[in-house]
Amino acid sequence: MEDNTATGERLLRNAIRTDPKLADAYFELGRLLEKKDSCKGAVVAYTHAVDLDPKEAKYHYRLLFAYRKIGERQKAQDELRTFQHGGERNAGSTSVCTVNWLARS
Repeated sequence: MEDNTATGERLLRNAIRTDPKLADAYFELGRLLEKKDSCKGAVVAYTHAVDLDPKEAKYHYRLLFAYRKIGERQKAQDELRTFQHGGERNAGSTSVCTVNWLARS
């Protein structure tokens, strides 16, 4: 019998195969993969979600933490900046608070 995590992953992947434009399915897959300590897979899933719906703040928020977990500090910093600017990539500059927050990780 499959455990809940495996079942959830299978269902999410089936949903994505059925409709590859389901940003929320990619997001939920990323959350599931992150919980399984598959942060590189989570980054891929979150990136798909962001690409499909760049204005959704929660996608950027989870992506920046996944980047931090795999040691991609610059990408995490860039994603935090995007999150702070409502999904607009390359918007504004990084604040001192942002740099300090990332330095603590």
